[in-house]
Amino acid sequence: MFYIFLSVFLFLIPFFIPALSIPCSFVFLIPLILKSQKAPLTFFDGFAWGMMAFGVHGVWFLAMIATKPVGASAIVLWIGTIGWLSLFSGLWLKLVRFSWLRSTVLFFFFIINFCMFPLGALDGYPFFSPLIPLCYYPQFLWCLKYIGSIGALSCLILFQTSLAQTRLAQTSLIQKKILRSALCLTPFLIGPFFYQEKVIPTPHMQYIKPWWYGHHNPMFAGYRMVHDIGEVIMARPQTVCILMPESTFCWDVLDYQNFVPLWSDPDCQATIMFGGHRCVSGETFNSFIVLRGGKITYCYDKQHLMPFIERIPKVCSFFGCGEIFIEAGSACGCSVDSHDTIDICGQTYQVFICSELFFEAKPVKGYPIILICNESWFCCQYMKDLAVLYIKYFEIKHDVKVLYASTQGRTNVGKVNVV
Repeated sequence: MFYIFLSVFLFLIPFFIPALSIPCSFVFLIPLILKSQKAPLTFFDGFAWGMMAFGVHGVWFLAMIATKPVGASAIVLWIGTIGWLSLFSGLWLKLVRFSWLRSTVLFFFFIINFCMFPLGALDGYPFFSPLIPLCYYPQFLWCLKYIGSIGALSCLILFQTSLAQTRLAQTSLIQKKILRSALCLTPFLIGPFFYQEKVIPTPHMQYIKPWWYGHHNPMFAGYRMVHDIGEVIMARPQTVCILMPESTFCWDVLDYQNFVPLWSDPDCQATIMFGGHRCVSGETFNSFIVLRGGKITYCYDKQHLMPFIERIPKVCSFFGCGEIFIEAGSACGCSVDSHDTIDICGQTYQVFICSELFFEAKPVKGYPIILICNESWFCCQYMKDLAVLYIKYFEIKHDVKVLYASTQGRTNVGKVNVV
């Protein structure tokens, strides 16, 4: 059990202290490999590994539940989720006797991309990838856009297996094992010589943190937006674009049309962009809304809906534990004709709303990306930090620049503090 605990400890440290992702991410498998050299790993070894790893990594979800007046069914759901994921870590360590590389890559690939399929969509748990904390040092993941996440993960695994196997290798094979370890490190080590951060100049784009987010009075939130937008434009007349995050205005914008010419002065050519809700034919959409010249000129509706937050999974409705954060009648919908590209000052951008990027729910078109998100759902600071690292991972993997804005003030756009 000591080896399993040590492996979990080394695996989890980078998620809470990303500065330690090197060397922890490069050695977390070694305790398991050493244990397997003494006795075959079992399903229960893997299940124990998963209960510890997923349990600690998923504390943020438990913290979310704790903020709501929910019953025991929600706690059972959290425990069941950890147990469900641990089944696959059990299978993983059961199968490593055939191949450490294939079983480990398959395990992480499934967890990251597909493990949540019982909730009604082919979603995974993308924040569990050991590559994400490495984005604290993005130059070491320059190889990602050339060999992909599976290639980078394979190099990470082969390095550790080769290094651990030198302990029992015959003298004639030790040099070969060390050479293979060095070759597996090469994609990471050459990155600092070639990595260059993509830069999209945005000197006239400003971000406003909606400190009024979560206020339950739509009139207060609406007039506060009027005040803050006006302050920015008066203080910086050269501003051509103002960006605000997802859920900036949490009510049906179409029901509050009188705010539109106040948010976007018809005599001002500045583009106002924010996340809001709109209701069409009785269906509510989580939308990215653009105003110009006192009118709504563009709307993009989110296409990937988060379970429990924007939709209630059918399997959870059956067991009566789906209404944790939303009620049955307040779920969001997906429109079928939503176009996700927009031109701003001669530059084409692709729009992503929160989970669309984190779950890679749609194709990347190669344009710079505007991402608006509501990270307040992540009640734990380590997950908010991890979300920013995931954005960097996404940038490197797809070779695009992401301009992001969140309700908590996380942004790489010019930030404006409005009093």
